[in-house]
Amino acid sequence: MKLIKSVAFTGLIVSLSGLLFAQGSIDFRNLSANYKPNYPYVYGPFPDNPTKGLYGNDKDYTGAPLLEGTGYCAWLLAAPGLNRSLNDLAPAFGTADDPNATYQPFNTGVKAGFWVSTTVIMTNVAKESPCTVAVVAWENKGKYYTWGEAYQAWLNGEIAAAITPTFNIEQCGGDFVLPPVIPGLQKFNIYYIPEPGVYVLGGLALAAVWVFRKRN
Repeated sequence: MKLIKSVAFTGLIVSLSGLLFAQGSIDFRNLSANYKPNYPYVYGPFPDNPTKGLYGNDKDYTGAPLLEGTGYCAWLLAAPGLNRSLNDLAPAFGTADDPNATYQPFNTGVKAGFWVSTTVIMTNVAKESPCTVAVVAWENKGKYYTWGEAYQAWLNGEIAAAITPTFNIEQCGGDFVLPPVIPGLQKFNIYYIPEPGVYVLGGLALAAVWVFRKRN
């Protein structure tokens, strides 16, 4: 009995240690001097073509409104290691200000197009280790406040959303390293998926959705 208790206790310690150490961080912002002069604004759907999705500073976003206010969310997806696929990434959980955060709202006025900056915690990535990340943005309709819920609503044609390409982070934040901003992030817009039933019935993954957007 003592041996069983000892093994169980040791397993608990190992499990807790894994959770404690897997707490890498990212400076989650798109309003940063690192991006000057091409700030990576986030735009809404094009009124005359709501299924048009663009990514890149060289694209023309004329007519697409900047996202602003609490009706829109931005968040981070992450996975340990470099060059991971979109399907490997999972939503981060928590920020430096709120351990239960699952999204960041957007600013308003002169800061429209920028989400509210914060330090995001990646519970699946160890401190000061390499990782792969991507940014997601969506309209929450007053009820979709996690990416898991929003992604399903997007596939169902209920909301507009977007996923960026993946980015490699050589060393995320930790005890002795400041959280880095996402390198190379560029402008993009959220959009509606055309013929959402095709995506739902086909069970297409995140990567397939991103392939569609890259073609626009």
